[in-house]
Amino acid sequence: TYGDSVTLTSSGGDTVDATLLIDGAYMTVDPDAEYLNAGETYTLDITADLASTYGETFGAESYMFTPKDSSKVIRPASPASPSTRYR
Repeated sequence: TYGDSVTLTSSGGDTVDATLLIDGAYMTVDPDAEYLNAGETYTLDITADLASTYGETFGAESYMFTPKDSSKVIRPASPASPSTRYR
């Protein structure tokens, strides 16, 4: 379960509120907040207690990552170039 075998923590050591989703062989940690803080380092810890549906345990793993800013960037439109006419 999330918080026991799988935990996402912020660089300050706080556990990030999230939901653990399992679909067959896939596991997703879905933070409750819409976005993680861009530029902050997070750690995903998976303990050796995590087991498959067949009871096979996995080795403990730890992954560090830093999300990038994925907000939409609005760029100003480039000015239209004047048409050049030749006579």
